[in-house]
Amino acid sequence: MKIHTPLFYTFFILSIWGLISCQRDQPSDPAGLSRLSGTWIRVSSPDGTRNGMSITVSGTTGLIAEDHFELPKGTIKWKDIDVSEDPDEFTFEDLYQLSSYIDGQMELDGDSLFVLTDGSAPEDRQKWVKLAAYTPPSSSSLTLPCQTINQPTEWLNTDAEIDYVIPPSCILNVDASLTIEKGTTIAMGRDAGIRIYNNGSLKILGEADEPVVIKGQEAGSGYWRGIEIETKDKGNKLEYVEISGAGREATACCSEPATITLFFGEAAITHVTLSNGAGRGIYVDPNSDFESFQDVKVESHKDYPLYIGINQVGQFDSVDSDFTGNSMDFVFVYLG
Repeated sequence: MKIHTPLFYTFFILSIWGLISCQRDQPSDPAGLSRLSGTWIRVSSPDGTRNGMSITVSGTTGLIAEDHFELPKGTIKWKDIDVSEDPDEFTFEDLYQLSSYIDGQMELDGDSLFVLTDGSAPEDRQKWVKLAAYTPPSSSSLTLPCQTINQPTEWLNTDAEIDYVIPPSCILNVDASLTIEKGTTIAMGRDAGIRIYNNGSLKILGEADEPVVIKGQEAGSGYWRGIEIETKDKGNKLEYVEISGAGREATACCSEPATITLFFGEAAITHVTLSNGAGRGIYVDPNSDFESFQDVKVESHKDYPLYIGINQVGQFDSVDSDFTGNSMDFVFVYLG
């Protein structure tokens, strides 16, 4: 049988080249990606309220493993994960505000994974650990960073006696929805306050046998400022809440010292007890409204228990409320 040598070698060379080309088209380091496989738990970050989130990584994608705040199980949180030149470093895209993805980097260090998204400062990086290496946090309080809350956030009732601490002199600005779970206890540092503004809302969901408690880190009248609501979001609801030790001074500009202030705001306030305040119990400016107002008790305040405009008089139910035990036991109604 005759073999045409030039044609045979040409075919052989092309076959080898094709094999090499196919190999070059394969993923650069599939074994590197496999080291990320499994479930990761977020254990630290600047905004500690997101700690405890779990993500299961398979291939180039990370899915939410259990419902977490507004992210249901199965949501694609990380995608397009790829190995960098350093086998311990990865690039990926991170879900941002439920609508888009932003670039980020990961660094693997044993059972720990450090995550940083583009635009974040180095100190903002998150730490995640493999589920097998995860130790649940001890029952200690979480001191919140004094920075604006700009994404939907939930404060949960933990095993700690004090669940959350707001640092001294911190006015915690809330520019997104903030939900506080029943039974949660929050300690306010001296001169601290909570301000709901812009796109913010405050939903406190206590129950009769598990109220939410907000108090000063130390006992005493006027230890911290108060809560000011400056939005008319229908999500503003305070139910079964016990608030004490506020009224040190106005929470924000242009209002008065009070435990609760509505300033161009609206809220439903029901089954609420306010005590030991250095200012007014509730201060309402003429541009604000009560969505509902029932079973509110204001006691041991050094000013009026309720300071409202004449247009708000018909918006509250005084039958189930109690305004006695204050320096001035009557409702102040102003014209305006």
